Amino acid sequence: MFLSFFLVSLAVSAPSMPGRSQTTPSSLYKQSGGAPGERDDDTRLLHRLTVQSVAFLSHDACLREEGIFRIPGDLTKLKQMRQQFLSTGTVDFTSIRDPHLVAGLLKLHLRELKFSIIPAGNPTKDLLDAAKTQNTPLAKRCLDKLPFTNHEVLKELVRLFDKIASNCEANLMCPRNIGKSCGPSLFHGYGVTDAAVVLQFLIENNHLVLNTGK
Repeated sequence: MFLSFFLVSLAVSAPSMPGRSQTTPSSLYKQSGGAPGERDDDTRLLHRLTVQSVAFLSHDACLREEGIFRIPGDLTKLKQMRQQFLSTGTVDFTSIRDPHLVAGLLKLHLRELKFSIIPAGNPTKDLLDAAKTQNTPLAKRCLDKLPFTNHEVLKELVRLFDKIASNCEANLMCPRNIGKSCGPSLFHGYGVTDAAVVLQFLIENNHLVLNTGK
């Protein structure tokens, strides 16, 4: 379903944080190489796209869109949007009418990052154990150790996923389906099944483990 009222309502562009240098946006991506991780510039650009995308997708019509985050949208337009972000560090959503394009861009961006929101090592294992045993205190301890921007990005995404899941009668995207669709793009340190389990757990317990204020 196309959403014409977004033409004028979503000119969202997160500003750069003052006092820190910028890197080339394409340095975020796997093909460019470089050290993984927690660099301010990398995570700041990730946060910028997250803020823009969440603002767009938080409107009621998007939250109720069938198959949101499962249906990728028009591939040609998606590639154009991706190239715009790689070149400029931002993307113009004012002319976008299809929420699947915005969701698809965010998924693609997360999938192609050269680092995972959850760093490799013990946090990855401990969070998976917490998800499998429904141990919310352990999960919160793991997530509280994340770099600040990583934590904020994850919180914004999971809060959005929870809103989408609350409309699952319309969009058919319950927490389990969102976990399967988005978990592997979000969590690089897990296999496909484990990534889905972790994301489903975070969506269902976001108010306890991410302080989302649900």
